[in-house]
Amino acid sequence: MSATEAPERQRVTHTQLRDILDAHLKFTLSKPGGRRAALQFHDLSGLIMAGSNLKGADFTGASLVGADLSQCNLDEAVFFAADLTEANLEGTRLVGADLRGCRLRGAVLVRANLHRADLREGSITKRVKGGNLSRMTTDLGACDLTGADVSEAYAAQTDFTDAIMVGCQLSRTDLRSANLSGVNLQGANLASANLRGAKLENAILTGAKLENADLSSANMAGALTDKPQGRTVAELSKPIPEMLRLHDLWVRTSGREGEVCDLSDVDLRGGPALDGMHLTGLVARNTVFYGISMRGISLQGARLQGADMRGCRMDGADLRGANLTGARLNFADLRDADISPLILPGNRLFPSVLDNAVLRRADLRSAKLTRAKLSGADLTEAQLHNTDFEGAVTEGAKLPAIKRRAA
Repeated sequence: MSATEAPERQRVTHTQLRDILDAHLKFTLSKPGGRRAALQFHDLSGLIMAGSNLKGADFTGASLVGADLSQCNLDEAVFFAADLTEANLEGTRLVGADLRGCRLRGAVLVRANLHRADLREGSITKRVKGGNLSRMTTDLGACDLTGADVSEAYAAQTDFTDAIMVGCQLSRTDLRSANLSGVNLQGANLASANLRGAKLENAILTGAKLENADLSSANMAGALTDKPQGRTVAELSKPIPEMLRLHDLWVRTSGREGEVCDLSDVDLRGGPALDGMHLTGLVARNTVFYGISMRGISLQGARLQGADMRGCRMDGADLRGANLTGARLNFADLRDADISPLILPGNRLFPSVLDNAVLRRADLRSAKLTRAKLSGADLTEAQLHNTDFEGAVTEGAKLPAIKRRAA
């Protein structure tokens, strides 16, 4: 479907919005003076409509960037080709809503109800140089759909990249050829969902219900499921606490006693929290740490190549001189982490290595990445406020605008 050529958006004032909401409420209640909200190609960015009844309203092509639509009734509303980037739709009803070609990137849809919503692509003619029909895929990338009901929705070819869909209801949803790369679907209900040809690369599917789901031709490379990735904790020669005790002894005695803890290729899910532990020199290549709390952990000089540390809480961690080449740190909390060089006696300097590491949407606020090697690293949509990149090597890295720490 294509809409007519898009006109310039008309800005709606707070006063105008109040009148529109009042008239629409009367319309839904069949009261005199009622009038359906027709807000096609209007600019409502940043406006507050929380708790309003806008059932069946028309927002075709409208801009609602950063708008507050939380707890609204938007059942059967039309958002065809609308821009809802970073809008607040927490707890909102969108049953049967038309969201074709809608941009919802970074929006909050926690506990929203999108039952039977239409999330397929759409197209609209824009007045651009050489003016052609512009086809738009519905974009829900990086949005938060925790606990949302998206069951029986039409979401073929929809882009959900890096979305949080923990506990999301997606039963009988049409997700053919949808992009679910890097999506956290922990505990989601995908029973009888159509995922034929879907991209599920590096998605998290732990605890997800997949009964009768059609996964034919789906790309699940790197996806984390309930199946152990490597050795389990039960298969280790010693209990984890004992291995960590011996490693701590090895650190404290400068190698004279104890032994280095090697957890390479071990799936640590379900293991103990590692908050505040001193694990200098730990060997954990390709180890799965997913979801483990490691706040304030000391991992100086640790060998963590290829480790899966997605979603880990590592605020205040000491990672000086650690090798995190190819590690996955999507959504990791690295606030105030020290990832600067490790300086040994004789002024020997060992920079931290994060070449080709994935830190999409990681929280690196106030972290120290001085002289870190970040060649080819992916920091798409990472939080970098006050992050120190002084002297860092970033050749080929994907970096948002860097806000360097003031000297």
